[in-house]
Amino acid sequence: MDILVRFFLLLFLLSVSDTEALYESLDPTSISEHLAYYELYKDTKTGKQALDDAWKLISPVKRAATLQFPENIGSFIYLIHPVEEFKKKEQFELSDEAEETLNTIATHLPNRQLKGYTSDAIESLSEDEIDLGHALFLLNLGNDRKKARSYEALLDLMALQVLAKIPKNATANEKINEINRLIFYEMGFRFPPHSIHEEAIDEFTFLPSILESRRGVCLGVSTLYLALAQRVGLQLDIYTPPGHIFISHNGRNIETTMRGVHIHFDEYLNINTKKLKKRSLKEVPGMVYMNQASIFLGTGRWQEAAATYEKALRFMKDDRQIKELLGSTYFILGEQGKAIKLLQEAAKQPDSETISSDHLAEDIVQGRVSKDALQAVFMHVDETRKSIEKKKDMLVQAMKSSPQFRSGYHLLAMLWVELKKPQEAIICLEKLHAIDPNDISCEYYLAVLYHERFNDKKAIQHFERAEKIAADHGSMPKPLQELKIALLTAR
Repeated sequence: MDILVRFFLLLFLLSVSDTEALYESLDPTSISEHLAYYELYKDTKTGKQALDDAWKLISPVKRAATLQFPENIGSFIYLIHPVEEFKKKEQFELSDEAEETLNTIATHLPNRQLKGYTSDAIESLSEDEIDLGHALFLLNLGNDRKKARSYEALLDLMALQVLAKIPKNATANEKINEINRLIFYEMGFRFPPHSIHEEAIDEFTFLPSILESRRGVCLGVSTLYLALAQRVGLQLDIYTPPGHIFISHNGRNIETTMRGVHIHFDEYLNINTKKLKKRSLKEVPGMVYMNQASIFLGTGRWQEAAATYEKALRFMKDDRQIKELLGSTYFILGEQGKAIKLLQEAAKQPDSETISSDHLAEDIVQGRVSKDALQAVFMHVDETRKSIEKKKDMLVQAMKSSPQFRSGYHLLAMLWVELKKPQEAIICLEKLHAIDPNDISCEYYLAVLYHERFNDKKAIQHFERAEKIAADHGSMPKPLQELKIALLTAR
C-alpha cells in the first residue's frame, strides 16, 4: 500500500487526540511519512519530533544550526508522493529555499564527485565522469534550469530515502532491493498500457515526463534506475537485446518492466542473437534520442527523424544501427550522398552480437530497395488488424519494384503471420531463402511454419540449415533447441 495512503488511513481511524499513537505508527525509516506528520501537527511535541526524525533520516551528519526546513514543506512530500492537487506541472518546481536546503543535505551523495554533475559539456565527458540524471535533464529541458534542478532534487530525495532504509555499509543487493521497493511499490512506477506507449513512446522515455507520470517504457525506467543508482553508489551494467534494455549487477538482472525481477540472460536471446550488447552510460542519451526518432520515422516525419538520429549519433558514433537508420532516413529524403556514406559504413561494420547480420544497409547501397519499399518498412502499426493490413498492402505493392529486398520479404512474412496467413508467410520466406540461404531467422521460421502445417520433411530441411548456420557461429539458440525437440517428438 502507498505510504501516504496508509498514513492518511491511519489518520482517519484515529482521533486528533491520538496524535501520539499516530506518531508511534509511523514507519521509522520513512522520510515522507514523518514530513507529512509534521505538516499536520507542527505545533505539537510529536510533530517537532517527527521533523527531527526526518532530518536524521535525510542527513547522516549533524546539520548546521542555521540550516532549517523551509516553512512550507509540502513540496518535499510531493516530490515522492504527488497528490491530486499538486499534479499540475507548474507546481512541480521547488522554491529556491527548498531547493537550496535539499542540495545542501545531499552534498554527500556519490554523484556529487562526478565532473558531469556540474558540467554542461556532456559529449566531451568520459564514461566515468558522466552524471546521467544531470545529462538527461539538460538535454530534455534545455535552458529551463529551474525545472531541471527541481527534477534533480527529486532524484536526490529518492536517493536519501533509499539510504535511510539500508545499513550504512549496504551490499549491492541490499541497495537493489530498496531501489526496487521505492520505485515499483512505494512510488508506483509502471509500464504504460500497450495502446498508449506505442503512440507516444518518447513521452515514456524522457526522464522528466516519467518522473511526473510515474509511467515509463523499459528504457525510460532504466534511465531513472541508473540515475538513482549513481546517487547511492551502485554500479550497474546495461544490456540491450533487440528492441529492449535491462540493467544488471554481477549476474543479477533487473527487469524494469516487471518491477525489477531477475530474468536469466538466456531468456533475452532470440533466434538471431548470440550474445547481448553491453552499453555504456555515455550511450544512454543516444538511446533516448533513438526512441524519439522511431516515432518520427514511423509517422513519416522524415526531417524530424533525421535531426533526432543525428543527435543520437553524437553519443553513439560507432553504433551500426544508428548509422543504418539515419542513412535510411537520408535515402528517403533524397540526400543520396549522405545516405550512401553512412550506409556503406554500416554495411562494412561487423556485428558480433548476431548470427546473421541485418542486410538493410547493404540492400540500399546495392540498389535493391526503392524509396516506397523503405517507407513501407518503417510505417508504424498498432495492434489492430486494420493497421497491420494497411502496412501489408503497402509493402506488397512496394516489393513489386524491389524484388531483391531481403528485409522487405522478412517483414512481409511476419505481417502475414500476424494476420494468421501462414501459407503467404511461407511464400515470402521461400523468396528470401532463394536470395539468401544463410539467414538463420528465415530458415528457422520456415522450419516452424512447415512443422505447424505437418510438412516435417520440409521443416527438417530448413531446421538443419538453421542449425548449420548457428554451428558455424559457435552458437545454438534456445529457440532452435526447442524446435529440435519438437521435430524429434513428431518423428
